[in-house]
Amino acid sequence: MICSRSLHVLFGWLTALILVFGAVAPDEASADVRPEEITTTESKTSSLVYHHPERYEPAVAQLDARADRATRDLARTLGFDTFPQVDVWLLPEVDDYFEYHDRPDRAPKWAIGLSFSDKQTVIVARNPSVPGSSAPDLEKTFVHELAHVGMDIAREGGHVPRWFNEGFALMHADEWTQERSDKLSRAASTESLMPMADLNRDFPAHHNVASLAYAQSFHMVRYMSSQHGEDVFARILEQIRSDRSFQEAVESTTGQSMAALEGAWRDTLSGQTTWLAIFRSEFAWFFGASVIFILAWLVRRLRARHRPDATADEDVSEEWDYDDSRYPLPGEPPDQSKT
Repeated sequence: MICSRSLHVLFGWLTALILVFGAVAPDEASADVRPEEITTTESKTSSLVYHHPERYEPAVAQLDARADRATRDLARTLGFDTFPQVDVWLLPEVDDYFEYHDRPDRAPKWAIGLSFSDKQTVIVARNPSVPGSSAPDLEKTFVHELAHVGMDIAREGGHVPRWFNEGFALMHADEWTQERSDKLSRAASTESLMPMADLNRDFPAHHNVASLAYAQSFHMVRYMSSQHGEDVFARILEQIRSDRSFQEAVESTTGQSMAALEGAWRDTLSGQTTWLAIFRSEFAWFFGASVIFILAWLVRRLRARHRPDATADEDVSEEWDYDDSRYPLPGEPPDQSKT
């Protein structure tokens, strides 16, 4: 007979093997996309052109249903008339694009979408295998990358900081999450926010640090919109098209220097962040669960210690007329007068 422990060990090994082979086994969305699989579909409502495997036609229809509104909103918010033609590559993985075109892969391993600067070409991963992440929202990734194209059009070759570009795309695609909120709160409460000037050209390569950069960018751009109106982006970009620097455009539009604007934004974070944010982490949850367990154990011990007295009190009846003469102590004769 196989003992229980052996069964647990066997089950554990089988689970591990399933996970390993499941992670590497090819499926219909495997990386290699042959040229003959790619088809082209023109948008029915916008100027977008989709390139995709035929099996992705339902996903293309899903994206195209969002395309017209997304491109019109971007053009209005960024201050130009019409959205130009954009090539949208919908592929299993971002790196499939580079393999298909026989080009060096420059995308981060955790990327689920990509936009080429000033090329009006975007890539959206249909089934990305990003370690440790949940399935991405296809439509939000799509709108995010279109927002980068819109920013390229609006700046006309002028420079905007990476945080401004990414923050706008995140905000337009509505990609704020609880994870980003927690990360930003912890960084603010521990004074570990990155200076926005450090996010001018590039973001950190490591995913964990990059995620904080994205959270800061989103929140900073949303702060600018809330304080100076939705048209703040169009006004800043209009001045950039007139050969003004980003810092000059921000100060002219908002009446604040970039340093003062960032300082005001940090002050709002300090006011919104409490000491509880420090403990919103996996370690804190483990620590809190341990404390609760210990407290529960102590309460049970105290209740157990007092339980006999409480039980005795509950069993006593006030109507019971106890006659001690009928129940003498050991060695004493009964009182015969009351028998």
